[in-house]
Amino acid sequence: MLDRLQAHGATLAEACPRTIALLDQTAGQAHRISASGEGWPGLVARLGLSRGAPAPEEVAAFGDLLADLRRLYTMQKERDLHDAVLGLPRPVDEGDEAPAGAADEGGIDGFLF
Repeated sequence: MLDRLQAHGATLAEACPRTIALLDQTAGQAHRISASGEGWPGLVARLGLSRGAPAPEEVAAFGDLLADLRRLYTMQKERDLHDAVLGLPRPVDEGDEAPAGAADEGGIDGFLF
């Protein structure tokens, strides 16, 4: 019985610091995500009043928030749509070339996009 308790104690001694570090990291990420949403109600209200692409000064007022959102997109099509909706020019460093290994016209990219 004491051997089992000792073994479990050793496991806890090893696992607890890692668990605490993971929980701290997760709490930090949750806090950052929560804080990043603070500007959204104002952005939605202001952009909702515009017809078509919003005025450049409206986009500029929320530049950091929109840039953070754009960085989260995983596909070029999402970034293109983001830029088109906001009336932004396409960044120079983003070409039209498909990434290496991309499917041809008959592949899934051709089907989905």
